This record gives sequence, C-alpha cells and structure tokens, in this order.
Amino acid sequence: MKHCLYWLIAIASTLTATGLLAQPSGAKQENVAEGAKIFKRSCSVCHSLRPNQTKNGRSLSAALRRHPSAKSQERVRRIIAEGTGNMPAFKDRLSPDEISALIAFLKQQ
Repeated sequence: MKHCLYWLIAIASTLTATGLLAQPSGAKQENVAEGAKIFKRSCSVCHSLRPNQTKNGRSLSAALRRHPSAKSQERVRRIIAEGTGNMPAFKDRLSPDEISALIAFLKQQ
C-alpha cells in the first residue's frame, strides 16, 4: 500500500510539474482569453480548431497539447512570427505578448 501511495505522489508531481494537472491561474486564463480573440481575428480565416478540418491551413486542434514541449512552443512561435509556406509572417502584426497569448490559447485546445 505504501508503495502505491509513493507512485501516486510521484505521478501527480510529474503531471503538476509538466502543467498537465494544473489549472490556469487568473493571469493565465486572461492570457488564454486574449489568445482566443487573437485566434478568431488573425488565424481562424485559414485555420480550424476542429480535428481533421482543413481550410487554407491545417487544423490546429490539439497542436500543442499533443506536443507540449518548450521546443514545440518555440517552433510554433517562430512559424507565427516568420511565416512558413503559404502562411504569412505575423511579427509585424502581433506583438511578442500577443503571440504568447495565442500560444497559451493553442495549448488549451
């Protein structure tokens, strides 16, 4: 029994540390809400949040939930800022804070 409790604590600690168990704080919730507005205004014309639905660009459903690493987030940040393929760069349209809010929103999808 003691052994099981140890593993449950270890798993809960890992999930909390990786952000998979934690709920967004008030500031993070505001960031997510701002990211939702930015997505609707700047991204939804070309991207969907529905799985397997493609518009001009691929669906962003679970894009960062499937790959939540900092490396994936930096890759998405770079793509948003610099553009890729047919996607234009947004570095002149979105501030670094707006891109961060957008990424916070995408992590929740």
